[in-house]
Amino acid sequence: MTLVSKIQDVLDKTNKKIQDLINSKNYSPKEVEKIVQDATLEIKGITVSEFDTEISIGHPHIPPIHVDPIPVPEPGDIISGDVHIPTREELEEKARKLAKDMADAAKAKLVETAQNAINELKNQIPDPTEQARQMIAEIESYKNNLEQLLDDLKPENIIKKALDKAEHISEEYIDSKMVQVFEPIHLKGKSDVKFSLNGTKVNVGVSLYLVLEDFNGDFTQQYLKSLTIEGEIDLSNLNDRHLSNPVLHDGNINIQEEIKNRIEEKQAEIISGLTQAVIDSYFPIFTVINKFKEIMKI
Repeated sequence: MTLVSKIQDVLDKTNKKIQDLINSKNYSPKEVEKIVQDATLEIKGITVSEFDTEISIGHPHIPPIHVDPIPVPEPGDIISGDVHIPTREELEEKARKLAKDMADAAKAKLVETAQNAINELKNQIPDPTEQARQMIAEIESYKNNLEQLLDDLKPENIIKKALDKAEHISEEYIDSKMVQVFEPIHLKGKSDVKFSLNGTKVNVGVSLYLVLEDFNGDFTQQYLKSLTIEGEIDLSNLNDRHLSNPVLHDGNINIQEEIKNRIEEKQAEIISGLTQAVIDSYFPIFTVINKFKEIMKI
């Protein structure tokens, strides 16, 4: 059981207790409040050490707590004497407040866990590469924004935000490596990287474009050659990757036969160099992201 699923379990059991109590037509607002107070204390008492070292990378979605309108039984059915009977409005308002208390406790636990994970991240990545340092710095920048990032109780939002930065870091790295590949033949390469989270995996889409050395336009629309690599990477085991075989495609700009010949002569080296650049670009980045997920126990 993960941290998020543990919190969800407490919420589900608490909501059931409340509904069972209401359905019995023998309840009071104090009884409902006591149930929620107990649940809030249970959530606050959850510790990360309760969970196994081997962590699933799934992110169960905690839906917003829904409070059905609370039926108000006939006064004579549950109470006698000169006692104040709560109105429907009073009970519904009380239920909303208690539900918010539970949600606040759940969010506080997630924020606390994320904060601790950020503080521990550097210790878990010894001697990071430049890309890893950039990724660590990005995640550290979330410290003051955790309340907002976790507002809907979805810790995967932090990972999705980190992947946006990962795209930029990966593009910078690939572009720098393509300078080494293409500068000798007076060309340059530009990359367009897309990462998206899919449960425990990251979907990868990398498009590389070859343009003339002095080209400054929209390289995705005007290029000499293009190369696309797509696939899926398991964050918990970066060596478990399923990437499509890269193939060079002709572009939409006519170039001199001499330049075409240069590209054809170097095609095997180009494909090999670009493929390795793609792998080298994401490996340290995803190492940081996965270590952060492990520390958070999600």
